[in-house]
Amino acid sequence: EQGQELVIIIVSDHLMMKTDISSILEAADTKRENLFIARSSDLTPGMIEREGTTLDIAPTVLNLLGWEADAMALGRNLLKPEKTLVEKYGEGRFFDMLQSWRMSLWKNWVPES
Repeated sequence: EQGQELVIIIVSDHLMMKTDISSILEAADTKRENLFIARSSDLTPGMIEREGTTLDIAPTVLNLLGWEADAMALGRNLLKPEKTLVEKYGEGRFFDMLQSWRMSLWKNWVPES
């Protein structure tokens, strides 16, 4: 029986919600980027720099665990050539699309009382 391969995933969280300090942080005019690191003895070291969102983490992790996952809902596998939705539509347009879908998405996740 073979042992299972260990894959370590380190991911930064989403951007913060608006707070009293938001205007101070926004005034710094620095671009915030999420971090996604995967480590395993089977992975070739390297850096992939692509436009993506936290939605792209799930299909990417599934792929690293051995599943064929090119896409999952609104996420795209960052290790595959298919464009992420941010790459396809641009960050502003994609986030506007998400905003317009917000209520219909919310209804699917929260059961009616």
